[in-house]
Amino acid sequence: MQQRRGVAGSPATAFRVTLLVLCSVLSVLAEERTFAALPVALLAAFAFGAERATLLRRHPFVASLVEAVFTGAVVALGGGANSPMLPYLLAPGLAMGLAGTWRQVGYVSGAAAFGLGIGRVAYELGTRPVPDGTLDRFVATAGQWVLLGLAFGLIAGWAQRIVQQAPAESPDRYTEARLLLEQLRGVTRRLPGGLDVTSSAEALLQACAEVAPSHRSAVLVQPGPGSLVPAAVRGTQRVPWRAPLSEPGPLRSAWESGEPVLDRRKPDLHGRRKGSTLAVLPLTAGDGPFGLLILESYEEGAFPPEQVEALQTEALQGALRLATALLFEEVRSTVTVEERDRLAREMHDGVAQELAFVGYQLDDLRIQAAKVDPALAERMSEVRRGLTRLISDIRLSITDLKTSVGSDRGLGAAITGYVRAIGSGQKVAVHVSLKESTFRLPGDQEVLLFQIAQAVAQDVRRTGQATNLWVTLSVDPPSARLLVEHDGESGDLGALDLSDYDEHLTRLGGTLHVSARPDVGVRVEAVLEGGDRGGQRSAGR
Repeated sequence: MQQRRGVAGSPATAFRVTLLVLCSVLSVLAEERTFAALPVALLAAFAFGAERATLLRRHPFVASLVEAVFTGAVVALGGGANSPMLPYLLAPGLAMGLAGTWRQVGYVSGAAAFGLGIGRVAYELGTRPVPDGTLDRFVATAGQWVLLGLAFGLIAGWAQRIVQQAPAESPDRYTEARLLLEQLRGVTRRLPGGLDVTSSAEALLQACAEVAPSHRSAVLVQPGPGSLVPAAVRGTQRVPWRAPLSEPGPLRSAWESGEPVLDRRKPDLHGRRKGSTLAVLPLTAGDGPFGLLILESYEEGAFPPEQVEALQTEALQGALRLATALLFEEVRSTVTVEERDRLAREMHDGVAQELAFVGYQLDDLRIQAAKVDPALAERMSEVRRGLTRLISDIRLSITDLKTSVGSDRGLGAAITGYVRAIGSGQKVAVHVSLKESTFRLPGDQEVLLFQIAQAVAQDVRRTGQATNLWVTLSVDPPSARLLVEHDGESGDLGALDLSDYDEHLTRLGGTLHVSARPDVGVRVEAVLEGGDRGGQRSAGR
């Protein structure tokens, strides 16, 4: 074990000063009045030098040895078993425990015993015959104090090691967060696909396709408590397998057991069902699974043992990348939601409350003006109606910030809550039709569809002429269809600018159609097409 230097410093010096004060008091109170002014002064000078002198600070072990020998000699010559300097025998051991190793603490205790022996020999040589029993008493008392000094040193060394091994807590959490984000940025730049969940899942499916060809495959992940989300699919436009968290089957067996499951189905006698093989491998990280890797082949003898073993290797490597991407996505989502909540809270407690108070004052002035000038009161009524619309817009903006899609709030619930807020504020009849699978869409797709529904609902609020708002949502991951209609007079359809959403939806493989309703109003349809178009037969599982 290497010697630790420069640690004794202030604690050891404070302990020395305390012991010197104690020894001075004991020397004054001693019955034999053995006042140890000179030894106290010498030890005080040594303690000051141990803190200030560069030579002593560079060699704490040598300094503690000299101090121990000197203290032992002073005790033996200054009263023996009655010496007021006995407590100072604790100082060298504690100082060495803070600055050295356990073995060096033992050497210092031995040096103290050596100094006591030399001092006792010198005392007997320079003194007349010593009374019987004095030596035994001296040996017993001095030995106790030497052992106490050894114990103090060992305890101090043990405590010092605990302090050094304990993780240091950052006084500023924002500083710690900044350092972690800087490290994350550097690591992300070196990753081939970054920290994108979809890219990581597609890379895993590509690697598995090279190892074991299949007709359709998928990676299902659980970004938070709740349903699974298809991060990537191949050969299918929907997830044709039963939800592993709610219905029994090979997916649920793999999820609960944490082991790969191979399910072979033979064709039935009447030929209505063809043979197939389903391989399900859990994606695990930490305590349990967070996703599933699924491959299905229409061949009954697919996925031999060597291919399953190779798939396990790919799943193990891909799970780490996927788990990291999901964690990054969770951090980013948490920060976004917290910021939206903060802005909504500040708007509600600030400008919304102030405008409401101004509205009450305006009502009072309008009542007083009606008694003097009816024309002025009418103009103030117009201002009050404009202020009411402004407050309504602000409150709806607050609803926009608070209403979002999250791990605990699905797309259907978010859209329903938002359009109901629009309908209550505009006295619009809202008609909602939902058909959602037990699986969920990826987060970016859910957010995009929710924003499209928001844009159309905002058009209803802007025109103020609609009496009905229809919302139809059908989700069968990875496919989805959102239809939003209203019967308000929108005039030029170009006023409903959805170009940004159209571009984003196109990148995700979807389409957006904006048209006029047969009678009156606007019709907006957003469609997401999942995976490849081939192989849409049911999995039968």
